[in-house]
Amino acid sequence: MLEAKNEIFEHLERCGLKCRIWLGAQGPEMLKAASRFDGALLNYSDPEMLAWALKKISTTNETHKWVAGIFAPTYIYREFKPEIYRVLRLASATVALGTSDHVLKRFGLKDSITPIRRDHGSKNLSTSILEMVPPTVTDRFCILKNKNDLPDYIRTLESLGIEQVVFAYPQAISLETIRELGEILEATSKE
Repeated sequence: MLEAKNEIFEHLERCGLKCRIWLGAQGPEMLKAASRFDGALLNYSDPEMLAWALKKISTTNETHKWVAGIFAPTYIYREFKPEIYRVLRLASATVALGTSDHVLKRFGLKDSITPIRRDHGSKNLSTSILEMVPPTVTDRFCILKNKNDLPDYIRTLESLGIEQVVFAYPQAISLETIRELGEILEATSKE
């Protein structure tokens, strides 16, 4: 992985592009590897999980600024729409089901996820499987905030050292939800 990172970096430099190379990370081994990249996009949204992950990443020997971010299924809204929430739960359940056993065990989620993995293997995530994943689990892998709660959440992320947030699917499900996010973020930045 590190060889690929170096090859990509060298290729980008030869092309005259100055880019940062990030690693998506979750489990302890990937978190350790993430310290050798320019930054990491963590696949959680829960502040407790984020704080744990950031402690696992040692970046003290870096010659440049290392950056932490998150990449999580997102639904930021003014008016709650159950159909988008359902898509959000499907997306975050997919992340939860793919999470490393170490992380699931560390945060008390393994007992909820293991039977689903065992019974359904690699089948596509369906509504019937989703019903088996408690919202208390999926909520730890997504950003679900109304416009009033988003500023406090962003401040919490900043206090942890998170500098980048990728507001992932289903926020991009329509131009309307993208526009709504933009307007809410603009209003949040003025607070």
